[in-house]
Amino acid sequence: MVAVDRKKMKAHHAQPVKVGVSVGYSLTNRWSVNTGLTYSYLSSDFTADGEPKQTQRLHYVGIPLSGSYSLLKSRKAEVYVTAGGEVEKLVKGTVSSKNGLSGNRDEKVRESRPQFSAKAALGGAYHFTPSLSVYAEPGVSYYFNNHSSVINVYKDRPTSFSLNVGVRYTVK
Repeated sequence: MVAVDRKKMKAHHAQPVKVGVSVGYSLTNRWSVNTGLTYSYLSSDFTADGEPKQTQRLHYVGIPLSGSYSLLKSRKAEVYVTAGGEVEKLVKGTVSSKNGLSGNRDEKVRESRPQFSAKAALGGAYHFTPSLSVYAEPGVSYYFNNHSSVINVYKDRPTSFSLNVGVRYTVK
């Protein structure tokens, strides 16, 4: 496990990148539940006295679960609100240390605790067919502290804004 001394190093987090697939199930004409599978990539640089010292790369796999309510709905389009949560697991993590003349050294990062988050969004969808649509969801997420020693953007900035876009298959 790689520990970073916060007193000596400053973290610079890149914007997380998340991709996934989503499946929905209609409960009624207005209510649905959604789940899927996501992949998240988190990258951070750690510096001391302005000099780069470490680069951390974290790869998470997650399972989201949310409920949606359609505010406005026509045959081809809809506007909805959605809320839910996600559990993510670190599947691969590395820290590359820059050691001056001796070169770089990579260490594995391990995190046994899952990462939980909650999310709320306002979404819009265009339906190509009753089951297949494209969607956009601007929203806000909150990442709960999982009390692991891994320093990442989820801990340093637990509240984040996002724009999720994608294709969704809905089972009627």
